[in-house]
Amino acid sequence: MGKIKKAKSTGKKSMAKVRGKMTKLVKERKIHASEVAGQIASMHNITKKAAKGILLDIFTIIAQILVQGGVFSHTGFGSFKLTKIKAREVKTPKGQIVTVPTHNKVKFIPSVLLKKNVNA
Repeated sequence: MGKIKKAKSTGKKSMAKVRGKMTKLVKERKIHASEVAGQIASMHNITKKAAKGILLDIFTIIAQILVQGGVFSHTGFGSFKLTKIKAREVKTPKGQIVTVPTHNKVKFIPSVLLKKNVNA
């Protein structure tokens, strides 16, 4: 595995630079983890395989935090938390009434900075 350099802070000024780079990437299409890993690899001078492993580890840790009832929060980006959805009855397109059981839903709350940058 390659050496990992410390990530730069994504303050207000650097967020604009990130947004500019992502504009070239996105163009209204779905971005896959391997593409994000490629960007991380080039930004931190590590292999794409190492970056993909790190990205997978990050998502695994976030999922574990949520499963344990915690909240994951990243300043400047937002928070992920679980909300409990109550059981309810719904009508299917065929007219049958079925019960949707109680379940958990992952909720994302964007930060003020993310909202501002997305709507800039």
